[in-house]
Formats: sequence, C-alpha cells, structure tokens
Amino acid sequence: MVKKIKSQKKDKQEEFKQIYDNETKQDEDRQYREQDLENKEMVDKPIPIGTKFSDLYEVISSEQSKGGMGKAILCRGLQDNKYYVLKKAKLKKTELSEAFKKEIEFTLKLDKHPNIVYTQTAIKEEDTFYMVMELVKKQQKHPLKENWWFAKTLTDVIRNNEIDLETAFAWSIEFCRGMQYLNSVGLESHQDIKPENIFITEDNHIKIADFGLASFEGIFYTGGTKKYFSPEHGNKDLKCDIRSDIYSFGIVMYEMFNSIILEKNTKNTGKEVCELIKNKKCKFCSEIIKKCLQEKADNRYQTFLELEEDIAKESKKYFGENFEIENNQMTANDYFSKAKGSELIGNYEQAVELYTKAIKINPRYTDAYYNRGNSQYMLSQCEKAIKNYDRTIELNQKYFFAYRNRGITKKILGKNEEAIKDFDTAIEINPHHIRPYVDRNDILISMGKTKDALDGLNKAIENDPTISSLYEYRAEILK
Repeated sequence: MVKKIKSQKKDKQEEFKQIYDNETKQDEDRQYREQDLENKEMVDKPIPIGTKFSDLYEVISSEQSKGGMGKAILCRGLQDNKYYVLKKAKLKKTELSEAFKKEIEFTLKLDKHPNIVYTQTAIKEEDTFYMVMELVKKQQKHPLKENWWFAKTLTDVIRNNEIDLETAFAWSIEFCRGMQYLNSVGLESHQDIKPENIFITEDNHIKIADFGLASFEGIFYTGGTKKYFSPEHGNKDLKCDIRSDIYSFGIVMYEMFNSIILEKNTKNTGKEVCELIKNKKCKFCSEIIKKCLQEKADNRYQTFLELEEDIAKESKKYFGENFEIENNQMTANDYFSKAKGSELIGNYEQAVELYTKAIKINPRYTDAYYNRGNSQYMLSQCEKAIKNYDRTIELNQKYFFAYRNRGITKKILGKNEEAIKDFDTAIEINPHHIRPYVDRNDILISMGKTKDALDGLNKAIENDPTISSLYEYRAEILK
C-alpha cells in the first residue's frame, strides 16, 4: 500500500511538472518562462542574425566563437538591451551530458565576482542546452568588423607584447582571488588553467572562464591542454586538486611575466620552465614560479591565498601598493535568473536555495515565492510548497497559477475540499483556462460526484459559450 501511494505521488509529480512546463510556456507572460527557439533546425548550423530566443534574446552575429568558452553565440537582451553570450552544448539522446550539466549547476550557484565570467541563467531548445553568460568586452570594439566580440584572452595580450610589469602583478593577484572564491564554493580543481581561459575586460581586469573540465563535489573529469598539465593531471593513481591549478598557473605566470608563449605542447613544460629559471631566463617572480612548479603537490603553495600573499610581497618591492577588490553586488533578479536555470536542469535543491536568496534581498518578490513553491513540490515538500503559494497569494490575490498549483498540491495531500476551492478561485480569475476544470472534476468524479462535475461544466459553458475546450472536455466525461 505504501509503495502504491509513493508511486501515485511520483506520477502526480511528473504530471505536475509536465503541466507546469507546458502551461508556463503558453500562459505566463513574464521574464522567467522557458525558452523556445523559433528555428528548430539551427542546432548544428550557424544561427541567422535576428533569430529570437522567445522574447528574451536576439542573435546579432552569425559568427560562433570557438575559444576558451567553446562554441558561443552573441545575442542582445530584448528586455535590457545588453549583450550576452550563449554557450551551447549538443546533447546525446536528448540527455544532458554529465560534464555540461555539472558546469551549468556550478556556474549558476556562483555570485558575481569581478574575476569570474558570470553566468546569468540557462535555457533549452530540444536537445540543446545554452548557458547565458556575460559578454566580456574588449577594450575596443568594432561592430562592423568580423569577430569583433570574441573575448580578448591573455594569450592575445602576451603574443602582442601588451602587458607591462605592474599589470602582470595585478592580474596574477586577481587570478588568485578568483580561484580562492571558486575554491570556497566547491571547486576542487579547474583542470584547464591556461591563457586562453583567462579573459581581459575592457577596463583591463581579468576574468576566469570555462569550467567544462572542472572537478567539484567528488566529480572528476580528464582533459585539458598538456602544456599546462601538473604531474598528477591524467594520472589515474593521483587526484587533482587546487594545487594542480597552482602548478598550471605557475606556467602561465612564467609566460605572462616574460611575454612569451611556450609553443611546445608536452606534459614536461613545468620541468622545462624550471630549467629556464635555473639558466637565468626568467625576469621576475622566479622563486614564486619555481614553488608553484614543484613535482610533489605537498611542496607547492597549498592555497591560492598563500600564492597571492607572496605575489603581493614581490609586487610591493616595485610598486609599494595593495590591490583592492572590486565589489559586485548580486541583485534579487540575479538570483532569480540563476534559480530558473537550476530548475531547467532539474536541480530543484539549488533552485530553492537561489530563490531563498532572492527573497532575502526582496521579501515581496512574488514570483520568487511562487517558483520556490514549485521547486519544493518537485522535491515532495508539499507543506513547504503550500506555504510559498500562500505567501504568493497574500502578495497578489489574482495570481492564477498560485491558486491552481496550490490546489494540485492539496489534492496530492488528500485535502480535496480545500483543493476544489482553489480550483474554483482559479476559474474565477481565468475562466478560459481548461486545467482547473479538469483538476476540480477529477476530484469530484473520484468522490462519485459526476453530476456535480457536469453541472459545473454546464454552468461554465452557459456563462461563456465561446470556450470550445469545455465542450470537448464535457464530451470526454459523458463517454
């Protein structure tokens, strides 16, 4: 009996999710609704300029970046007129690849940080998921020039010899601070630290990008660029951690401080750099770089904070100043967008956490309460879901979906009379929506009150004979 009840509850949850997804797309005229691409054939082809992602984003460049962010598309936000980059991943058998799913989950839980590429949300079109990310602008842009929007990377700066000593110190410290933040929120190892994955902003700061190979929460992947591998990278008997990233960054520091890109792509680059330092072919920070490149992880810097402290001390010898951290404040809307993306990939626990953060900033954020209730329902936290629907209705007594979804939740809990009242209220708010009629009548019919169900439908048809779906539904009952 217990198994049967659980099975019924699971079926109802799946029904609720399907109904919620479908009706949100059709009826909710709000920023957070699910995205549908108008052109269903564009997954493997260049997306034409002007293509719109629902009513939120419009493609403004047919060029696709293949740099550190992978395949990416430039869009304009139709609501805020800002530029965004959509990173895409094609799925196999319509299932989200584990690596890309983890990347989305991880980046969505990140707050804004001045040295991390920011992910706003995630959207989906059939077998393709997209991460909606900030555009890291170049110092100079040329909208009429091909690829003008492609991110400027540390590789570009080093090759063009555009980096001075003070900037090299500043960027090294910024990188350490970015990695400290990432490590504090669960990153165990980035695993692909290289100049191509370090973007340069238009105001001359750095941002760390591309977490496609990152390891966190016990999930590990292999890959990356051999030239920047640590000794433990790719070794099945050894585990990569933050000290592996410190090793990789030691090679990056050598290239940055000496304005050279080491072309040889082998796993012995660290040893070669140490040999170059030994032969006096390193201009600055030689001892710091050597410590980063120790063969044994225990002999390296153990954290990026330790590394930052030594870089700052070395910098003071030349410039005598500290580098301040820029404050990037998260808004309630920022957390809300991230929560919607987390819902999309099925991480309802994370969605609840992010909606809660949005509500903490704005205690009257009606849509955040409503959506938190939906996520809690999907986690079988029905009582909590009802409390959020209650708060939604308290803030907006005409919130159709809150009544309707609260009714569904009460129906699951066996509170049939209360559920019927919610469905009746939903019908009063929007008599043209068929689902509350179906939900209410399912209860009445299960209670042996088929006549009451038909009477309710007849009354609705009498009040508005133009609702064709009511005739169809009545015919189904009468069969």
